[in-house]
Amino acid sequence: MRVSTSAMSVTIATAISRVLGLVREQVIAALFGAGLATDAYNTAFRIPNLLRDLFAEGALGAAFVPILSERLKNAGRSEAFRLINLVINALLVLLGAITILIFIFSRELTWLLASGFFSIPGKAELAIFMTRILSSFLLFVSLAAAFMGALNSFGRFFLPALAPAIFNLVNIIITLTLAPFMRRFGLDPILALASGSMIGGIAQFAIQIPSLHREGYRYSPVIDTHDPGLRKIASMMVPAVIGLSVTQFNVVIDTQIASHFGNGPVTWLNYAFRLIQLPIGLFGVSLATVNLAAISRMLAGGEREEAGRSVGASVQTSFLLNLASSAGLIALAVPIIRIIFQHGRFTSHDTFETASLLMLYALGISAYSAVKILAPTFYALGEPYFPLKASAFAIGLKIVLNLSLSTVIGFTSVALTTSIAAWVNFALLSRKLSHKMESFNIHDLLRSLLRSLLLCSAMGILVWFLHRLIPGAGMSMEALRLAVVIGVGMMFLFGVGRIFHMPETDRIVRALWRRR
Repeated sequence: MRVSTSAMSVTIATAISRVLGLVREQVIAALFGAGLATDAYNTAFRIPNLLRDLFAEGALGAAFVPILSERLKNAGRSEAFRLINLVINALLVLLGAITILIFIFSRELTWLLASGFFSIPGKAELAIFMTRILSSFLLFVSLAAAFMGALNSFGRFFLPALAPAIFNLVNIIITLTLAPFMRRFGLDPILALASGSMIGGIAQFAIQIPSLHREGYRYSPVIDTHDPGLRKIASMMVPAVIGLSVTQFNVVIDTQIASHFGNGPVTWLNYAFRLIQLPIGLFGVSLATVNLAAISRMLAGGEREEAGRSVGASVQTSFLLNLASSAGLIALAVPIIRIIFQHGRFTSHDTFETASLLMLYALGISAYSAVKILAPTFYALGEPYFPLKASAFAIGLKIVLNLSLSTVIGFTSVALTTSIAAWVNFALLSRKLSHKMESFNIHDLLRSLLRSLLLCSAMGILVWFLHRLIPGAGMSMEALRLAVVIGVGMMFLFGVGRIFHMPETDRIVRALWRRR
């Protein structure tokens, strides 16, 4: 199965999930605004999310898929299913224990992440209570990530990519249902959101069970710490966990900085970062997910040159799509934030602050997405330590810049230094991979980056001018104006790309044509 075609199905599923994610954020913004309660929730939700990225979706995904693909190819389905059970049971034991620790040490974790909350009456206590509600979220989304990796290894991409949509949908329904009743019981309505997030995490895992069952998988409580596949996954996860722990430490620093600037910054940063996750999910994670499964099969079959070309093509495709997203978000940041979030308790001031952060975050979208593709490639090659070193260097630089710039430009330093670190990480990974895989040509990559940058910059200038020229008043007219401007921008992007026969544009068009 070609990467571009498979990635398109993942992109469609991811688009559904991300749109529902935006609806979820709209509900949060309208019901709770940006202040004490939302800062507390975002911090409480970040605690299990940090560990999820550390143990599950990052480290486990990168290590599990190549090893499972290899076992499936060389030993058959029964042995592959056994390995899945070993991984599931290891997660139950390890993350079950961590869940208990999160519940017990919720106060200490809240202080570690946002000590500034303790100087604002009631804020830390609310965050601690929600941390306890969400303590087992880590376990269920980690199991969901393991099932996603298993289904990807069997060539199933659409449903696992759609699973986060179930999380968002369940979260929205429960929040809207429970929030009006919370005050009657003397509880803060934001607790409905925390409860919805916890139940949504369970649903995200459960929705994937039937699909894997149809592949022939049956759960078995087997534990074998001497299994070579499990031991290899564990050994590959060690450097990944260390590397990701550096990244998560950076998130702790970011949240700590924001927590000392009163009520609002933690939430503004969260909304801005959530918006850049839309293109990263659509055009970075989707390509990375399919690319990892594809090159794992290629490398298992000895097709090293084809694997290198596949990685290069995926990164080049992501450049065009993500640079276009960056240009659009920078040019239209304020109207986009206003349309999506400025309802209910979310004010115009919140819109301005969030839009400023969005512009800075948008500068790093392409690099962030490219790293999502490149880093797992090293794990597929059996060389997991270089991504660790590259990440450590980039994040170390970010932390130094963050601590220096925060005294000058405040919490906005968090967004700016995130983009800088992403580009540094990308530069280190791409240079190293070009030495490891000759068919991954860094000169072709740079030419692609320059082509896409020029085209997308022109598109960004065009949509900025068009938005200022087209009249409109009120939310409905603003939404229509944005839709027209974005539509024109897309036509310009692909029209000019096709006229000049850009490989990136042609590749996307061919993938879309095959989907028909």
